[in-house]
Amino acid sequence: MRIVYGVHGYGRGHATRALAVLPALMQRHDVLVLAGAEAYGVLRAKYKVERIPRFRFYYGKSGRLSNWLNFKRNVSGILDLFLQGPCSEMVADVIKQFEPDVVISDSEAFTHHVGRRLGIPRISFDRYGQLAHCELRLSTMDRLRQRGGSFVYDLLCRKPERAVVTCFFPAPTRNKNVRLVGPVIRSEVLGVTPGDGEHLLA
Repeated sequence: MRIVYGVHGYGRGHATRALAVLPALMQRHDVLVLAGAEAYGVLRAKYKVERIPRFRFYYGKSGRLSNWLNFKRNVSGILDLFLQGPCSEMVADVIKQFEPDVVISDSEAFTHHVGRRLGIPRISFDRYGQLAHCELRLSTMDRLRQRGGSFVYDLLCRKPERAVVTCFFPAPTRNKNVRLVGPVIRSEVLGVTPGDGEHLLA
């Protein structure tokens, strides 16, 4: 198969998950990796990566995530995403040229939106799907936060055909198109022998 693999660029967690998955995917398939910002920097050391725009998170003076700053500083990208602006068209051109059979997206909004628009089947593969696709036992306040976060997540991911969710615990899923898997760990980490020492590595 020909697979477009989109990686959310903020931070290194999404890129680290991709580093664990890409070797196996590339043994059997032709894979085009798209990523921006920090993920692009991490992945390009090992793979050919097409640089794409990215959304990021912003924090207030208290150190807490700021909804206002996130909206204010990402609004131009959001408009581009929904109105098929120049960034969306650039991603669309790259994807069309590759002619993929499927798009796998680790929380990457442009590949989700463009894949949907082009009629390419999409698989969401991330951790946030726990909140969007699973029934969780939450307090009333946490449930309200979950619904707000899930609404934004659904807007950015546009309801993919399938979802693979990394999760530390079993949880009932809301539909049959969602599959839970355990934490995705790189072979370099699995190969390390643990021992007694002065620090705990999580």
